[in-house]
Amino acid sequence: MSSQHRRDNFIIIGENIHTTRIVLRKGRFVVQGEDGVERIRFTTPDGDRFLDVPEKMRRSVEFEEGRVKYVQAGIQAAMSDNAGEVETGMAFLHNLVRRQVEAGAHFLDLNVDEISIRRKEQEAAMRWLVPTVAGMCDTPLSIDSSCIGTIAAGLEAAGSDRPVMLNSASLERLDSVDLAVQYNCHLIATAAGADGMPLDTEERVINASKVVEAAVAKGIPLIKARWQITRPGNLRFCETSGRSAN
Repeated sequence: MSSQHRRDNFIIIGENIHTTRIVLRKGRFVVQGEDGVERIRFTTPDGDRFLDVPEKMRRSVEFEEGRVKYVQAGIQAAMSDNAGEVETGMAFLHNLVRRQVEAGAHFLDLNVDEISIRRKEQEAAMRWLVPTVAGMCDTPLSIDSSCIGTIAAGLEAAGSDRPVMLNSASLERLDSVDLAVQYNCHLIATAAGADGMPLDTEERVINASKVVEAAVAKGIPLIKARWQITRPGNLRFCETSGRSAN
């Protein structure tokens, strides 16, 4: 399937601006400098650049086990008070945006859940990230979080100058449908049940159908409901393009 065919026939969501994304310490994206500090390598049109792994992250269990949350590191650098870190972090973010836009993404998905366990800090990070990424491209944004308050913060920050998507609504949080109505945005409907993931295809379709019915009952047109299930028929398929760079 060609990239043009995918772009013409699917809704492509770039999911790499997501703070859960990892690279491996022993992989090609992490290098150790002469000073002993491990850095994340990212390649721009002007050549390789290097982002310090934050000290707090280097003390984490995940780091000791060989995993580096590189997007989290980049966002934290861009939001810091250190001018040098800010410049590198912004270059890192711009590179993530550029690569996904060039790959044909229709929406760029933003998730800051790993920035902090404190919801107020997550919301503040989302309010910062949304206009920052919007200023780097014309591509619409998708606001993604496990916390409905963080999604609301992102939708509010997005404004109305371009389309925006809410990721996502499910039976376990149908209040997302009300939020989509409030902000007049696109909505991804997933098949998660009220108490967990579906056990089989039939349950998946039943769950997703209930979410869509709830959205339609609230006045959301089907053209704004993006279906994230893979079953033939009248359901619209939403393809995600996010990858962990290992």
